[in-house]
Amino acid sequence: MLNLFKYIVIAILSLCSLADAMDTVDVLPPLYSIYSNCGDFLISVSDNRSFSISKDTYQLDAGIKDIPNLLSAKSYNISNIILDSTFKINQVNYQFSFRLNVLDRFDTAFAVFFVNDDNQIPKNNVKYDSIKYYPQLLEITPDNLSYGSIYIDSSVSKEIEIRNVAGFEFLIKEIALKTGTSFRIIEKLPKTILLRADSAIKLNIQYKPLKEISNIALLENDTLIIKNECLTYRIALSGSGVKAKIIVEDFDFDICQVGNTICKDKTSFPETVPGLKVSNPGTGILKLNGYRIEPPYSPYILMNPNPNPENAQVFPGVSLNLESLCFAPKQAGEFFADLIISNNAYGADSIAKIRGIAYNKGPYLRVLSFGEKRVLSNNKSFIKIKNSDDKPYQLSGFEFENNTPDFRVMYEEMDLKPSLEFPILLFPESSQEAVLKELIVPIEFSPKSEGFKEVKIKPIFSEKGQKLDLIVFNYIRGIGVFLQSKL
Repeated sequence: MLNLFKYIVIAILSLCSLADAMDTVDVLPPLYSIYSNCGDFLISVSDNRSFSISKDTYQLDAGIKDIPNLLSAKSYNISNIILDSTFKINQVNYQFSFRLNVLDRFDTAFAVFFVNDDNQIPKNNVKYDSIKYYPQLLEITPDNLSYGSIYIDSSVSKEIEIRNVAGFEFLIKEIALKTGTSFRIIEKLPKTILLRADSAIKLNIQYKPLKEISNIALLENDTLIIKNECLTYRIALSGSGVKAKIIVEDFDFDICQVGNTICKDKTSFPETVPGLKVSNPGTGILKLNGYRIEPPYSPYILMNPNPNPENAQVFPGVSLNLESLCFAPKQAGEFFADLIISNNAYGADSIAKIRGIAYNKGPYLRVLSFGEKRVLSNNKSFIKIKNSDDKPYQLSGFEFENNTPDFRVMYEEMDLKPSLEFPILLFPESSQEAVLKELIVPIEFSPKSEGFKEVKIKPIFSEKGQKLDLIVFNYIRGIGVFLQSKL
């Protein structure tokens, strides 16, 4: 027994001596295990192998000390390397993991990276690898569904197509509406749908408004949600329910000489639609059953109206033009009136607001409108003063009624500056002589705040140094707006 123990000890010592005599080398780079979850990549790294290569050489990994490296120049749409807490800085690591996350999951992504171990001879075993991400792309047509104005107690369906454009098949895991009150999917859908490459499914989305929407900012909205295995698509749905309504156009005749008649037609106003526009943006048939003009003694008349507003119909979404609304002033001044149409509409705008300026034979000027201009910006335009009489008039200056800092006459840009001491002689526009028949006056509009701005401008005429009491005026208008930056 003693001899047997001696042999065992000798054998163990021989093995230990043999191990000490073997060379230990690191000839293999680290090992990777790559896991992907819809664009979130987990890379597990191991450098912890030991085995005999030959009778004289033993493989023993050196471990990893350097941080993994991402080749940014060859990578795109990918985050920087996110190290797991198991990685110890400035220490040898044999087992750890790191992450790479796709930034935009609706686009492809690619990354090249490497890890090197701490071996010295041969210098640093390096292991390169790469990952690529392909999104489960859907092409959705249209990408939003706007139903517009739909009649109460009726419904409208619109079709939407969902196509797989990824180049490989995947599952549609959910198609549903966020709320599903006024909107509903007509088709009965399975719980999951296998969508093959370049194949499509079609859905019909029905909208049946539950209430009348009078404010466009309060549209009925919903969202069609489409989920595949990795991505979620959201399609906006919107619509508004309406009833029979009426909108009657307002109109400004600007100026008309006393004794003349101008009508809302292509002759007097070529830039407008002939006749007074009456629209029905509602759901039911709009019935017109009479009209009146208030005050009844105003200089506005509806001449031989066609169609007859005493008995006319306007179908939903249609408009008609009442011809002809005319302005026939018998005296100078500014005139306002309402053309009121009787009808069956709900919440009706059945009143046409009418205005116009009448001037006696002589000097006149037209309205000047700047439109929308940025607050604190400086804008320039011109008014023109003419003379329809057969004699000249002396222009001595201008005055603003209800003066406002938003408008001013730019006297500094005028070659001829009128004053009581040195008036400008404005000759008849019918004159055949080479005289001043039209005075162009520069006007500046610099809105100090948001909103509609208006000022009445009155040219001052004089004779022998005394102001004349002439009814000559018009308006300068503009709207101040703040420009909002677009994100």
